[in-house]
Amino acid sequence: MRLRRAVLGVGLGLSGFLVVGGCATTSDVGGLKAQLDNLGDELQSVRALQADHAADLERLQRQVTAVEEASRQTQEQLLEQDKRLEAGLKSFQPRLSVIEGAVLRNDDRLRQIEGRLKLASPPPLTFSGPAFGQAPLLGQQPLSSGAVPSGFAPTASATPESELYDQAFSALSQGNPSGAVSLFQRFLKDYPSSSLAPKAQYFLAESHYQLQDHERAIVEFDKFTRDYPASELVPSAYLRQGEAFEALGDFYDANIVYKKILKDFPASQASAQAKTKLQSIEQRLKR
Repeated sequence: MRLRRAVLGVGLGLSGFLVVGGCATTSDVGGLKAQLDNLGDELQSVRALQADHAADLERLQRQVTAVEEASRQTQEQLLEQDKRLEAGLKSFQPRLSVIEGAVLRNDDRLRQIEGRLKLASPPPLTFSGPAFGQAPLLGQQPLSSGAVPSGFAPTASATPESELYDQAFSALSQGNPSGAVSLFQRFLKDYPSSSLAPKAQYFLAESHYQLQDHERAIVEFDKFTRDYPASELVPSAYLRQGEAFEALGDFYDANIVYKKILKDFPASQASAQAKTKLQSIEQRLKR
């Protein structure tokens, strides 16, 4: 009501002003009205534009909220994954520590053995056993057939290299491991690049085993597996190494070696023997 009165008052005042002024015409009033209409249209456009901007702003706000929510969910998922990984690492850590400890103990054991062997005088490189063809020394037994894999008997050629290898192998097979040690050592010194070197290294270790020098046998078998990892004698070398550990009363390291055979050489003949020996060790440790 007040607004209507105010507008009416303004209109009457303006009309009076125009009449009194004597300079207002009908066309002037029409022009003012047209301007007012234009201003009204522009005001409507501004209001429409404001509404559009408000809608765009609301849409952008919804998008920002969605992005923030997605980011929050991603962060939660990453935190959950980190927790699972951390829990998995914690559960694996004890097993890793056991494995690392076993490896370190085995390495320490081999280093101790090598250290003691370096302090000892090396055996002479001359043949000290009985003449070939004579009876074995007292208390020594000929090399059993099981200790000699097929295909590793003396060679049939007649070169100085092959003759020395045949002499060393004959000494071992005739029950003279001490003489075999000297001859195999001489062979490896004179012919380190020979195709017979892997066999010589294996049977050098076997000779020490036959002499019941189990610590030296462990070191020599370890040298064989390191220098000739592709040899078919590797499973047999690990088996003999495990037996040497057993002979020393080191059932822990023997257990490690036998399990390595089962893991790395499951199809080998040594695998079945290693399995039997593992069962024997477990029964012994339970007592």
